[in-house]
Amino acid sequence: MKTNVTQTSIDSYNGQNFDTERDRVFNAIWFLREACIADIAKFTGIDKSAVSGRLNELKKGDNPKVEHAGKKKSKATGIMADHWRVKETLF
Repeated sequence: MKTNVTQTSIDSYNGQNFDTERDRVFNAIWFLREACIADIAKFTGIDKSAVSGRLNELKKGDNPKVEHAGKKKSKATGIMADHWRVKETLF
């Protein structure tokens, strides 16, 4: 069965970024080596509340992907904040 699809729908689909926010947060932490929520939000363009949720997903569960790296000064805000890094056991 064929359905009619508008050109705007096709353009929208083709322009989508299929990377998940969790993947983008993980990649930002990996790239930045250590980062806090504000640094990740600035790097990815994702809202801080969404970064916080994705970070919680990455640090919890049976196989956490990130670990606490201590409190340090945020590059984005200059305020002391918890920083996170990719777990070394993933490599």
